[in-house]
Order: sequence, then structure tokens, then C-alpha cells
Amino acid sequence: MELVLSKHIDKQQWDDLVARSGGTVFSRSAYLDATADNWAVLYNKQRTGGIPCPYSVKLGVPTLYAPFFHRYIEWIGADQPSEEELLKALQLHYPVADAQLHWPGLEATRKHQTITQEQFQPNQQAKRMLKKAARYEVETSWNPVPLMELLHKELAPRVAAVNDHSLSLLEKLIQAFHAPEIRQLNLMENGQWQGGIWLLFFGDRVLYLKGTVTNEAKDNGGMYRLMETAMQLTFAENAVFDFGGSNVEGVRRFNLHWGSSDVFYSHLSWNNAPLWWKSIKTLRSTWKKRSY
Repeated sequence: MELVLSKHIDKQQWDDLVARSGGTVFSRSAYLDATADNWAVLYNKQRTGGIPCPYSVKLGVPTLYAPFFHRYIEWIGADQPSEEELLKALQLHYPVADAQLHWPGLEATRKHQTITQEQFQPNQQAKRMLKKAARYEVETSWNPVPLMELLHKELAPRVAAVNDHSLSLLEKLIQAFHAPEIRQLNLMENGQWQGGIWLLFFGDRVLYLKGTVTNEAKDNGGMYRLMETAMQLTFAENAVFDFGGSNVEGVRRFNLHWGSSDVFYSHLSWNNAPLWWKSIKTLRSTWKKRSY
């Protein structure tokens, strides 16, 4: 197998292969450009297929990792290698890994949720919140600045993964796509903006990317109203709605309120770096945990 850095890849050809193969938006070059420090494709010998590899370089050691807002890597194209051959090649190029992989047959420990129109069946909790949210209307218009500001204000203080770094990547991501592939739904009350969500449309899938509403709108079912509208838009296009995760149980419960189902994928983890690298990493981790 051959590793090719992104700067040497014809990205249009790669994106065409992703589309023909039914790959997810996570494999699109624009998605990888926006979220990954670096990326490459590990191709088979025939160059008929490959797997995208987001990676960082830490103290000179290439590390396969899962960027913020990126779920997993997947095989794209034909002539898929065996699991053994793939993992051997990945470990050859990346001495360290902490990433996710979608690979049939591999032990699956992570999950996200999806829903089809046939599955859509809100439970009593969802119905109660939708009834409370009848006061709101939803409109579609591109207005990312207030939504990004609201994410900083409402989510960053209470969600550890939402911080200046991850939100800067999110900003790059929403700028990397254009309508109709990316759309913003806005929650309105008497003409006043109360929050919104971003959706990515790709192939037969619609991905919930990120969003939030004001505290008052949250208490009155605003997020339920937005998500129901997003799902109905998805079903109108005969697509599958992808909640974007999560392995966080509280978020998963919200997703399951609608009748969604879990979809599983695998975690990759190894550390074959030199001893000196492991020692420095351990020292850094210890130092970060110290408090004075």
C-alpha cells in the first residue's frame, strides 16, 4: 500500500471517488482540509481505493488521530484490503494512533445515531417539548455570525470539547461548504432570532453539524423544534438523518427520543513511538494534571 500526502492528491478525483463509493462527508477533501492538521490517503496497489488518514506530527512522530467534528475514517473505492493488511500498513506509517475506524467485522465500541422516515416516532418526551415549542417558527437563511457567537456564549462554558480551538475549526468547516450542501435553520419568535443549527447535505445523508439556542428557547423546546424541522427536510429528500453522534449518554438519549438507532464503529489505539517520545508525553500529561 502507498501513502500519498494531500498536497499530491487530485482532490476533485478523490471527491468523485468518495461520491461514487457512497462514502460519508467525513472523507471529502474539504472536510479533511478544514478539520485535520494534515491528511493523506493510504491507497491500495491498484490505486482503485484508499483510506483517508488525518494526522498530526508531535515531536516528529506522525500520529493518526480523530480531529474535532470528524467521526471516523473509512475505506473508499474498490479492492479493499484485509483488516490485517490495513492495520499493518497504518502502523508502518503512523507509530501512534488514537482514531476511529468504520470497518465491518472489526470490534465496534463507539456509536452514533441515525434515523430514517420509517423509524421516525417521537416519544412522549419529544412530543411534550414540541408542544411547548409551538410558539416558534423555523426559517432557512445563512447567518452564521450570531450562531457562532451563541456557541461561544452558551456551549463553551459547559461543554469541555467546545472551546476556542474547536470552534475555530468549526468556523473553517462551515466556510468550506456552500449552499445547498450546507444550510442553516434559524429559530424565530415574533421575528426575534433565538438560535440555529447547521446541516450538511451529502449524497443520501444529512448530517447535523452543530447548533444551539438561547437558554429560554432550550427550556421551551426550541432545540426539539429545530431538529424536527431538520429531520422533515431530510425525509423530503429521501435521505437518512445523521445526528452526528454521540457517545455522551445524555446526547444519545436526546437522539433516541425520535426513534433513532445506534450505528457502531471502532476505536484504533496504539503507541509504537520511541521510548523517549513516550517519556516526554507522560511528563507532559503529568504536568497538565498538576495544580497549584
